[in-house]
Amino acid sequence: PSPSQFRWEHLECVYKNGGDGLLFGVCQQLAQGEVPPNARPWFGGAKLVALCKDDMPPPNGGVRPIACGEVLRKLVAKVICSQKATSFLSHFCPDPAPGANSTPAQFGVSVPGGA
Repeated sequence: PSPSQFRWEHLECVYKNGGDGLLFGVCQQLAQGEVPPNARPWFGGAKLVALCKDDMPPPNGGVRPIACGEVLRKLVAKVICSQKATSFLSHFCPDPAPGANSTPAQFGVSVPGGA
């Protein structure tokens, strides 16, 4: 779960029970960067969960940190990225000049499944 313990199931419940206007308003404020200063650490931060990397637990084995970000921030970012996909594509994968290398500057831009 995210730092606030808010989950996708909570969004679904709010949406299905007539809170879509409220949800839209909150997401619109986030997209415009209108997050109150005292709430910014929650929306910009993430909860870290340590998973064992190897069969052996620490200190002999490694640890893989997994970051669980705030679900509303991730939702808003996903919507903005999907709306701006074509401009991102032209920025990260510009048309090469004639005779130039045609390798894109960034992989996984506007590609289902990413890279």
